[in-house]
Amino acid sequence: MQRTMTTKLLSWKESKRRKPLVLRGARQVGKSWVLKDFGKSFRKSHYINFERSEEFHGIFESLDPKEIVRKIELLTKNSISFKDDVLIFDEIQVCGKAITSLKYFYEELPELAVCSAGSHIGLSLTGDSWPVGKVLILDMYPMTFEEFLMEHNEKLVDCYNAYDISDFEHKLLWKEYLNYIFCGGMPEAVNLFKDELVAIQEVNEVQNSLLISYCSDFSRYSGAVDGTHIEATYKSIPAQLELSHDSSVSRFKFKGIIPNRSKLQQFKGPIDWLTRTNLVLKNKRISKMEPPLRGYAKENLFKLFWHDVGLLHRELDIDFTEVMGQDYGTYKGFIAENFVAQELVAIGMDLQHWDPERTASEIEFLVNYQGSIIPCEVKSGVKSRASKSLKVFKEKFNPEVSLKLSGMNLRFEENQINAPLYLAGRIADLLEHFNKNKT
Repeated sequence: MQRTMTTKLLSWKESKRRKPLVLRGARQVGKSWVLKDFGKSFRKSHYINFERSEEFHGIFESLDPKEIVRKIELLTKNSISFKDDVLIFDEIQVCGKAITSLKYFYEELPELAVCSAGSHIGLSLTGDSWPVGKVLILDMYPMTFEEFLMEHNEKLVDCYNAYDISDFEHKLLWKEYLNYIFCGGMPEAVNLFKDELVAIQEVNEVQNSLLISYCSDFSRYSGAVDGTHIEATYKSIPAQLELSHDSSVSRFKFKGIIPNRSKLQQFKGPIDWLTRTNLVLKNKRISKMEPPLRGYAKENLFKLFWHDVGLLHRELDIDFTEVMGQDYGTYKGFIAENFVAQELVAIGMDLQHWDPERTASEIEFLVNYQGSIIPCEVKSGVKSRASKSLKVFKEKFNPEVSLKLSGMNLRFEENQINAPLYLAGRIADLLEHFNKNKT
């Protein structure tokens, strides 16, 4: 299995000012696998899972990194080379003192490569001292569409990265996009999925299991927040997205989810918990079209998405044939929007949108590119007509270029990029290509 995170890890390995690394992410997105695979690039990797091996917790009574290494050697019966080996601390959120020790590895033993992985849930709730400024934090997400292609149909990766996609290639890529919408990006599901009906039930079972485990975590790791309120908020998001997409509502509505609660302040705990753990992605509404967009985000006006579109379709009980036939009504619109949100977050972009009050002029995403604000509209179908929302936005703000993601093939026009949905993860690349080649 190929993950783009590996490239970032190799860059970290060669850095002259390397800090201990913390790889964060929701459960089951592939953190452990990618670190173990990365460990093969060293002379030897020394892997410790704090959830499975409680005997290692006691070695952090002293935070002297050389003493910690000596104790690891005694427990594992292996010698550790400071210059040529890597220490991998998995499920580090279970051992708070191990988190604290990263500061001292940075200050006193920087020549030893130390990687760690932990779920957003545990890392965000740990009460132990967090080594601010002493570690490099990387966030890991479900597999992107490009990573899905690498695993499922590697021959199409070059087509995906091209600027001229033939209609034949587009049809093949669109089919893989629909496969991804069904399967999602959770590595276990991707590993099972094949383009035959025999794998469909297995994928569904994995997705059901993941949904059950997440709901179990709501109570187990909720801390001061009511776990039932977290679950109610999480489960409400698919219905909220459907209402948002058919224009019944234009933002997340608080009423009707938790009895006697209808205001933002009453939902702040559950929503913050879900976004902090990366199970939910927040798309904020912008009140003023000026950089920096973050400064004009409305605190109480936003849309929420799930972190994996495959889990979303499973929650809605949309089956494989419905996905491949695009035969599930208005749901395909907000599922396409959820897909784009995932792809943008995975490449490090903020989620922001424009939706002026009392109008039907929503722009699903705003991209801040080299100081310019680029509107990005999302349409789910293969047929595309002129957009009123995009027209209104262009007339009001006169952007240098606009983006439209739909089922149509890639084409560059005078001041607009029309791209297929599956290229959402290449938005920055497409904008750069457009700027270099515009006349």
